[in-house]
Amino acid sequence: MTRKKLFFIDYDNTIFSHRTMSIPEDARSALRSVQTTGAGQIILSTGRPAEAEDLAGFFDDRFRPDGIMGANSAHITIGDTVLRKIYMQQELKDRLIRFAMERGYCLMCTYNGIWYVSEPEYLRSLGKYEMDQTAWVGKEDFAALSGKNIYSFFLQAPERALRETEQHFPEIEVLRMGGELGGGDIVRRGFNKASGLRLTAQYLGYDLADTVAIGDSMNDMEMIRQAGLGIAMGNAMQSVRDGADYVTADIDAGGLAQAIRYALSI
Repeated sequence: MTRKKLFFIDYDNTIFSHRTMSIPEDARSALRSVQTTGAGQIILSTGRPAEAEDLAGFFDDRFRPDGIMGANSAHITIGDTVLRKIYMQQELKDRLIRFAMERGYCLMCTYNGIWYVSEPEYLRSLGKYEMDQTAWVGKEDFAALSGKNIYSFFLQAPERALRETEQHFPEIEVLRMGGELGGGDIVRRGFNKASGLRLTAQYLGYDLADTVAIGDSMNDMEMIRQAGLGIAMGNAMQSVRDGADYVTADIDAGGLAQAIRYALSI
């Protein structure tokens, strides 16, 4: 008898395509079949800096994840149970904000459902974000985040700025998105998706050998290496593909459905 699998699946460009701005229907069907057939459970594992429970709004009655790992595992919920809720230290957060604003770097996060963007004009010039721009709070109000509880940030900036930020703040990790998104998540060192995978698997009673991680970016890398089976999307960064046990097809060529079928076949 095949053992049940615990899937940890990234959202952007793994479940949700940024080319079509939709979830491929074959991906949605494959996700649903894991649950309806009793083959396993699915944890949405995203770097999106939002309250984990809010991320459930990405789905509908055709599929809902069994748990959500938001902000690269800083906030983890399984049903109504909160496994982890750890904010960035206030002093570190305030230094990051000052650092980015002094250099004109585009730092982003959400708070109470509002997007805070330190350089909104730069972000608009990229033309790659579909978020409601009327909900953006720009540079003049960005300093208001001081004293607020924030899980993580996203730095939308060139590679040189990502490297400079890493060098200036040894207590953080910058997890690159690469490819179409660019930029990187800024998280407290050690609070990445791999640590969330271990905590969640232990809570749900799964051996690590029965975990499956699927993703496309550097914020998925530790998770892919940690899991019993690590799968990279065909559209993943090269370094992610190189570190995976299996590489599936592109997200828009049935990649997630193929990955799930493969994981359940072995």
